[in-house]
Amino acid sequence: MENNARNLSKSFRILNMTHRKYFERAIEKFGIHRGQHHILMVLSDKKGFATQKEIADCLHITAATVAVAIKKLEKTGYIKKIQDEEDLRYNKISLTDKGIDIVAQSRRTFETIDSSLFADFTDDEKRQMDNYLTRMTNNINKAQENKDI
Repeated sequence: MENNARNLSKSFRILNMTHRKYFERAIEKFGIHRGQHHILMVLSDKKGFATQKEIADCLHITAATVAVAIKKLEKTGYIKKIQDEEDLRYNKISLTDKGIDIVAQSRRTFETIDSSLFADFTDDEKRQMDNYLTRMTNNINKAQENKDI
């Protein structure tokens, strides 16, 4: 049983690395890396506006890390800062038209990758896979909470 679990875990890691590799290769053409892409997606999910702190909280990273990425994304024209009218100490980060276009293109890229990934799976198999992955996530979170790992 232990060997089987180890093999399954290894297969999961290989799948994750392969998926990440293909996605990173796809977004290379936009001149951004994965972390910057995550910020663009958060902004899109928040209807195009968020503070640096909101982005950091969503991604579970530090505000300083977000600040570095925002500078690069601003320099490349994907985002812009807008001073908050209610509190001048804060800037709202907003997608530019160029940023909106990148988000749309990357969503299409995800759809293509996902379509390839699940090409020969039935809807029932996909539901079953979702159930397994959810259980795995819950198991590892529970182990973390119990300090087992």
